Amino acid sequence: NGEIVIPAASLWAKAQIEGKSTAPLHSLDIDLIICATALWLKQEYPGREVITVTTNVKHLSRFINAVEWSDV
Repeated sequence: NGEIVIPAASLWAKAQIEGKSTAPLHSLDIDLIICATALWLKQEYPGREVITVTTNVKHLSRFINAVEWSDV
């Protein structure tokens, strides 16, 4: 789905430019696909809070609202 993949690629490029990659250079970066999905949900459902529950807050919280699953 281009609504997810293209924004994920943009987040990947931004992370690479900033020197703060979330995965090795030639790896599929699932963290950024998750972030792009959360951003899409936020856009599709304006006014609703989108929170991603994860064990990887460090990488995801740079782009989206992410919380440690044990805190929920």
